[in-house]
Amino acid sequence: MKVIHSSLFRAICAIVIGVLLIQYREQTVTWITIAIGVLFFLSGVISLASYFSAKRNAEKMQGQVLYDANGKQVMGMRPNFPLVGVGSLVFGLVLALMPNVFIAWLMFILSFILILGALTH
Repeated sequence: MKVIHSSLFRAICAIVIGVLLIQYREQTVTWITIAIGVLFFLSGVISLASYFSAKRNAEKMQGQVLYDANGKQVMGMRPNFPLVGVGSLVFGLVLALMPNVFIAWLMFILSFILILGALTH
């Protein structure tokens, strides 16, 4: 019974989103871009928060070292800086704060990729 309700709910959501996309084309693209930007931003924040938490825990257990069955060090190492998390944070800010600029540049980027694909094909 839950499967039927879940499928019905997803179908209704898809229909509502489709109608909204048809009715409000330009605004919907902008709002979807902002929503994706917020998700990228949250992903970056979570990545940085987990890095600082792991770094703090590594500093607490500075003298303790733990090895697995293969002899690799499991605990006591400093975590690597999440460069992808910072990129996600910045990209999310750009998408959320300047969606129209991103949408305009996206056309150029996709055009460039298509031209590059045609030239290398």
